[in-house]
Amino acid sequence: MKQTNPHYPAFTFDDIFDGLDIGLAIVNQANQIIKVNPYLLNIFNYKQEDLLFRPIELLFPKICHASNHKPILGIKKNNDTFPIEVSESVFVSQNEKFKVVIITNITPQQKKINDLLEDAKLLSLTNNQHNQQIADYYTKLTSSNQRLEELLTLQESVLNNMSVMTFLLNRDGVFQFINHATSFYSGFTKEELLLKENVTLFFDKTEIEQCRQSMYDEYGVQIDQDVDVIRLMAEKNKVKDKECYLKNKNKTQTPIQLSVTALKDKQNNTIGYLGIGIDISIIKEAEKKLALALKAEKETSELKSRFVSIASHEFRTPLSTILSSAYLANNYTTTEEQPKRDKHLHRIVSSVNLMSDILNDFLSAGKIDSGKISVKIEQFDFQKVANTIISYLHANFKRGQNIVYKFDGHSIVYSDPLLIRNILVNLLSNAIKYSPENTSIHLDVSTSNNCIAMTIKDYGIGIPIEDQKHLMERFFRGSNVLNEQGSGLGLHIVSKYIEELKGDIRFQSDINEGTTFFINIPNLYPVSL
Repeated sequence: MKQTNPHYPAFTFDDIFDGLDIGLAIVNQANQIIKVNPYLLNIFNYKQEDLLFRPIELLFPKICHASNHKPILGIKKNNDTFPIEVSESVFVSQNEKFKVVIITNITPQQKKINDLLEDAKLLSLTNNQHNQQIADYYTKLTSSNQRLEELLTLQESVLNNMSVMTFLLNRDGVFQFINHATSFYSGFTKEELLLKENVTLFFDKTEIEQCRQSMYDEYGVQIDQDVDVIRLMAEKNKVKDKECYLKNKNKTQTPIQLSVTALKDKQNNTIGYLGIGIDISIIKEAEKKLALALKAEKETSELKSRFVSIASHEFRTPLSTILSSAYLANNYTTTEEQPKRDKHLHRIVSSVNLMSDILNDFLSAGKIDSGKISVKIEQFDFQKVANTIISYLHANFKRGQNIVYKFDGHSIVYSDPLLIRNILVNLLSNAIKYSPENTSIHLDVSTSNNCIAMTIKDYGIGIPIEDQKHLMERFFRGSNVLNEQGSGLGLHIVSKYIEELKGDIRFQSDINEGTTFFINIPNLYPVSL
């Protein structure tokens, strides 16, 4: 007579099949349902007689029938749909193939664990009772043992082929059974866990401490042993779809959705614990991507709001200047009044340039935020670009201002001329704007085969020490320049351009003594040269 495995508790297949917090259905070769568990009936709102010998496709679309672990829509009896995950495994019993269909409710709203174990009722007959009854009993017992052996084999096949972690613990929290998924996700073999380790092996000490504190706060119970924390939480039904991290053998962690349920006998005594863990790595990654997308959308919305606010404020003054200067210039009609006309035309040009600069700042910031900056390295004449910029900025000079330009090295360099032009225009424009009349702005450039070094120095109002750490932030403007027009984007754009060119920028500044920017950008000179 075969004996059952002494390592396993006296759990029957039906106990575990009916008690799992996961939908199970056994399907014959005709793809008909021949057995379902209560959890599946509950989540689909069916009665058992509604499903027996009905096609499995009644519960979910046929096209998804073979898609293991892929989220699909389950169909309830009233045709409502809800998200499920389906996996299948095949087993053979008495030379006939069957499939176990495992259905997981991804967003469960109600779970209920039925009693999984019932005490085996064996008739105890004394040796003095009827011999025929004893013979019949042993005949039935032999048949029952054969059936039990089949059920245990089927049970192990079902549990081992489930895609979710499933493990059984005794009353002390020690592992009595683990399936292949538990071994896979934890990195431990059955030999390393069974009858040796308790469930706390799976959890980080910090997580257990949080649970210990939670039990104390809610029930006023001080728990010393880690395993008793998990046991008490299971007894109090506090480990239901709990998101936590499984500590792997290799010290990495996997996010799982865990349920640990206390198993009771008829007298409501705890005889063990059933644990189920579902890998939610994909869900957590999707949540992370969604959070990043929402953050980016929020930043874009804020950028648009700031643009409207700044544009409406900063455009008002130059537009008023343009209108008033155009009106006044129109009143000067004689040749003698040409200087007055020139003065107002200069004011119009300066105002148009200011609005153009603000619009360019917003366009550049938009490209930076959307990742649309493209670096195009090419050969160009640095001195030609610098002289063109200085000539362009001449219209912005205050009375007596000038740019002192010094250059040393090779005039031909290899970088992105458009980005370098924008960097110089922005920094030189700021130097002009924040410097007083009759002062010079110094632009010193030196080039070598591997570096383009630029220094822009002014003798203007300087940057307050408390503002310097925020200087490269988007929309930030120094506390001493609020009366000057600007978008607050210029230095942010400069820093991003320099970052794209793999360069670096630093500065020194003192109030009312001026500011100096130091920029180093790689000169990507061809190796052959």
